[in-house]
Amino acid sequence: MRRMLFVLLTTLAAVPVLAGAADDGTRAAVQRFYDWRMNSGSMGAPRPADIEAMRPMLTPELICLLESTSRYRDAYAKAFPGDKPPFADGELYSSLFEGPNRMAIDKVSKDPQAARVRVNLYHDQPGAKDRKGWKDVVVLDRRGDRWLISDIEFKGGFQFGNGGSLRKSLTAEMAKDKPSFGWTGAQAAECAKR
Repeated sequence: MRRMLFVLLTTLAAVPVLAGAADDGTRAAVQRFYDWRMNSGSMGAPRPADIEAMRPMLTPELICLLESTSRYRDAYAKAFPGDKPPFADGELYSSLFEGPNRMAIDKVSKDPQAARVRVNLYHDQPGAKDRKGWKDVVVLDRRGDRWLISDIEFKGGFQFGNGGSLRKSLTAEMAKDKPSFGWTGAQAAECAKR
């Protein structure tokens, strides 16, 4: 009887520790981002209000890269007013061009300074739920006592969707000098130094 009581008390004492260790903010950080993202209606390169909304959720390096994306789009549009500029529309933050309108956190793996959160994403149509969906992976860095998103890996495998990761796809487009509209690749490279 004493042994059973000891096992029970030991188990109960461990529950709060395990519950706290199970999520120290990674899930909340990812959920907060997707809640904002799916309700913002913003597509393409972010506008200043989008940047300000995302600033507390993303690493400074990723914010810098997204700000560069907006400048890149605007510089292209000014130089070529008849053309559709890069990053003008479409979802930047997921595998699917149309973006998700529903999500669920699937799996979290982490160490003390970095985390990877696999998310199930869905794009429901009016009257028809997306039953298959796709998975992307959100990469977070611990900065002080907060978890901030540093990248999103696109795992959906769509033929016309985003591939690689958010940082890689943005950097690949902006890394080269584009004299035709006054862009230097160094502008995007500076973001990695923050």
